Amino acid sequence: MDSVLDHAPVGVGIVGLDGRFLKVNNQLAAELRRSAGALERLRFQDITDLRDLDPDMENVERLLRGDADSYSMEKRFFDGADEPFWTQLRVSLVRGSSGAPQHFLSVVEDISLRKAQEQDMLNLAMRDPLTGLPNRHWFDREAEALFRHWRQEGCSGAVTVVDVNGLKDVNDRWGHAAGDTVIAQAGQRLAAAVRKHGIAARLGGDEFVLLLKTHLQQFGAVLRWLLGRPVPWQGVQLPCSISAGSAVPGADGGTLAQLMAAADARMYEDKRQFYARFPEGVRLPRCGAPQAAAQPVHGR
Repeated sequence: MDSVLDHAPVGVGIVGLDGRFLKVNNQLAAELRRSAGALERLRFQDITDLRDLDPDMENVERLLRGDADSYSMEKRFFDGADEPFWTQLRVSLVRGSSGAPQHFLSVVEDISLRKAQEQDMLNLAMRDPLTGLPNRHWFDREAEALFRHWRQEGCSGAVTVVDVNGLKDVNDRWGHAAGDTVIAQAGQRLAAAVRKHGIAARLGGDEFVLLLKTHLQQFGAVLRWLLGRPVPWQGVQLPCSISAGSAVPGADGGTLAQLMAAADARMYEDKRQFYARFPEGVRLPRCGAPQAAAQPVHGR
């Protein structure tokens, strides 16, 4: 068996029923980023990331019960510097002639590079390329769990839906490059406003959502001031103003979906009031007057 392990092209180890590394080859030591001698003084439980320990132990129990002969999983180990890294783990149970369990045969491959590449691709898929904010895909996948986690930590939580006013007017007069500049600047300002208090995401078009750990007094006024400043673009001050609506747990519901619905309704009522006050929307400079100021008339 020792000869087989030593010449195996992959990382292979014999692991006792208690989790101790009884014998490892040099390739396994390399895959687990430790010396062979160091591994043989440890149990796999000692160097397993706690996030993956429970599912790993459940698989071990399945083998010992006879429910399976082997299992495979992606799993994080800690290296000698206590840094986690990803591996592909394959484990088989070896039984004696009587059928009693003797030890485990483990094969380990370091897949940290592949996992890093996958994470990079996932990050790209979860980010809005124009603003750099989390996008609708991120929101649909992650926001509910994040908001629930904040509530479990004792945060009161709040949701604010934000819509940029007059973007169609900007696009129609100055083109979509100007409109994109307004959206990008709005995203940057929102991210700066909530950096210490939560997270901002772009749902699409001119709509954003803010997930906040706490309900901040006067936050709406701060947002209107921050986003109400014009956006410089090719010598023109483009208008930037918002309509917004907020909702808090309890009075407005208990789930993120309920809070989103309440906040969305308030945002549309805010927008209705805006266009009732300013039926022409935001003022735009006349074509051919690049130095004119395109200031917002929405002063709220």
